[in-house]
Amino acid sequence: LALLVVACSDYESFSDNPGFRLAFSQDTIAFDTLISTIPSSTKTLYVFNNNSDGMRISTIQLESGAASRFRVNVDGRYLAEGAWHDFEVLKHDSLVVRIEMTPPEVGSTEPLYFTDKLHFLLENGVKQTVVLSGGSIDAYIKKEGMIIESDETLLTDKAYVIYDSLVVKQGATLTLTEGTTLMFHDKAALHVYGKLIVQGSLEKPVVLRGDRMDHMFDYLRYDNTPSRWEGVIIHPGSIGNELFQCDIHSSCFGIICEDTEQLKPDETKPSVTLDCCILHNIGGDGLQLNNCVSSVTNTQISNTLGHTVSINGGTHMFVYRTVAQFYPFTGTIGDALHLVSS
Repeated sequence: LALLVVACSDYESFSDNPGFRLAFSQDTIAFDTLISTIPSSTKTLYVFNNNSDGMRISTIQLESGAASRFRVNVDGRYLAEGAWHDFEVLKHDSLVVRIEMTPPEVGSTEPLYFTDKLHFLLENGVKQTVVLSGGSIDAYIKKEGMIIESDETLLTDKAYVIYDSLVVKQGATLTLTEGTTLMFHDKAALHVYGKLIVQGSLEKPVVLRGDRMDHMFDYLRYDNTPSRWEGVIIHPGSIGNELFQCDIHSSCFGIICEDTEQLKPDETKPSVTLDCCILHNIGGDGLQLNNCVSSVTNTQISNTLGHTVSINGGTHMFVYRTVAQFYPFTGTIGDALHLVSS
């Protein structure tokens, strides 16, 4: 019993040895450049005491204090006003630090980059520091989605972040010019009942993508993974949709063009025309054409969990296009070209 008491006492002893240091899982916590006012995901920092005795931390504080753009929680204790005092770390034990940020509004078209420092002031007089960094860009944030009821051309100075969905009503035309970026939240889609005109360029394509700007892993961005948002649906009755230099990626499906041929049997104008477009990294069918008229030229459709191109009846012209089925996230994938006669 005496030995047990001594052993416990030794385990809970603390030292102010000036040679003792903490070890950190990272010396820098770097956030991606994110949309302003939208909170980040949480990053984790591990703080280890690899010394032969326990250590006391007098203060853990953010250099910017309460004005910091970062929020820090240490072992369940939130650093109110940017600082907290009197932490203990037993020998061979650790602390778990959770860090988040909400990027500030920038007020310009250029991104804003900022840093802060998380200081650990030890009882032995040593100060150790972890650098925090992040970035922010402004965007038009549409929390309740967007409805286009008359002809409209979207602005290009900032990206659009669309929650819910973007709907082009029957009789309306939505025009997207070069440099337009639409970033869709999870489950959001672009529904076209009227007409969609995309006029991108090689230097400034029109981009339709998900709104996650951070990394899933250090080597993999969310933007390079499928099913971040729904996709584009061209509904029955919509014809004359033209997409030039348009990049559609990271969606659940690329473009679905529904049955439009039956509405006007003598109509020769395509329901959808794709020229110099990219549909890539998609969690379902890349291009699904259902009993409609289409024209696809100089276009890349690639890496889909479903069929890369699925044609179910209709009239279609494909010229100088690339259909590449190299979906990397699973071994069970659809056909590169799937044809069904109606």
